[in-house]
Amino acid sequence: MLCSFSWSRLMPTYITTLAQVKKESVLTYRLENGHIRRPTKEVNKMMYLLNLMLLLNGSLVIWTVILSLL
Repeated sequence: MLCSFSWSRLMPTYITTLAQVKKESVLTYRLENGHIRRPTKEVNKMMYLLNLMLLLNGSLVIWTVILSLL
């Protein structure tokens, strides 16, 4: 119960932040003077951390379900 409660509170914030980061990373690929700009290191770091957070939360939910079935 506590796990699902915290998950439901974190998810909207995660989705909003992920949408902002994805938008920023897409914008950094636009052409400028014939050259393609790559996403900045900050964007890459943020995407890595957000994906790691999603992976950890997903595994936490799976383990909670498995343990509740025992």
